[in-house]
Amino acid sequence: MARGVSEEVSDDEPGHGYRRGSLALRLLLALPEAIVIAAFLLLLVVAPLPLGANRDWAWAPMVVVFGLIAVGCTLATIGSEGWRVPAAERVPLVALIVCFVLMLVVALLQMTTLPPPAGSARYYDQAAEILGRAHAAVPSLAIDASRNTLLKCVACGLIFLTARALFHNPRRARLLLLAFGASGVLVTGYSILLQTSTNFCFIGSFLKKQTDFEQHDHCLMSGTFVSSNNFGCFCGMALVTVVALMFVENRRRPDFDEEETGGASARFLAWLTGGRLALVALAFLFLGCLMISGSRAGFAATIVGVMALIFLMMRERLRTRGQLGRALLVGVAIAVAIGLLAGDRWSASFPPWRAQTAPAASSSGGLR
Repeated sequence: MARGVSEEVSDDEPGHGYRRGSLALRLLLALPEAIVIAAFLLLLVVAPLPLGANRDWAWAPMVVVFGLIAVGCTLATIGSEGWRVPAAERVPLVALIVCFVLMLVVALLQMTTLPPPAGSARYYDQAAEILGRAHAAVPSLAIDASRNTLLKCVACGLIFLTARALFHNPRRARLLLLAFGASGVLVTGYSILLQTSTNFCFIGSFLKKQTDFEQHDHCLMSGTFVSSNNFGCFCGMALVTVVALMFVENRRRPDFDEEETGGASARFLAWLTGGRLALVALAFLFLGCLMISGSRAGFAATIVGVMALIFLMMRERLRTRGQLGRALLVGVAIAVAIGLLAGDRWSASFPPWRAQTAPAASSSGGLR
């Protein structure tokens, strides 16, 4: 009885009040970071909706919002683990930074007179003959457009740094991947449900063709993007995202023992959960939309992204050159198989090929 009374009285001891106060203080301190994370994820999901956000009127305000989120991220995560670089991440991060800086240097070089004259030099010569004077020839035909594109690339670098600082641990990284996958479902679902009736020629009330729309007209699938290449790259990124989610280890589940679970077949059945089956379905959805878009550049970028993901996931297991060669061989075989399946679609989207084959088909009495 005395012990029960002492336990009842212990709830009013100063130690319990201190622990409650410290918990409330931790929640209060974590609130700003939670608000920044929620704002970042929300903008990530809805960013592709206004014409793929690749128009200046849609991109510019989003960059302003991302800048505010980056400022909030800096203030909310000062001294956190997100700003530290683990030893295993240093080499890939340095390689990524070098590639990004090299791209910026090439873009800046194209806006100067330092490189040799390119294909646009003759336009400057014609302008000089007509006007009597002209600017020096540079590889970029529109320096203003190149500068705007460069600013977008710098903004993407800022978004990457913000995402790395906010989603540094595995649980948050999984949340980021899920948000991007949801964005992919939103864009592809819009294209399949709403654009099919107009043969993918309309994005809302925006007509992608220069002429009037006819019922027999057919455009390349582009989702909320004006360009099918942008849409193809977006679908490729979503495909890489769901592939990464399929192989994320669930830390809540215990490791499998082959003797206890019955071997590799039982482990595979335990791995094949309902969530992973849904991710497999999404992978086929994004791959199908990528193929319908007819984007060869998007397909090539997707193959590179998937192979890079596989290498990063298996680099601890690939100890010999033979294992690495087999993994690359499997990746190349999958890429070739998909390319053969979608070859007709991509060749049909290539204007010179279509112009050469159309007369032959009509003259031989083939399909029209």
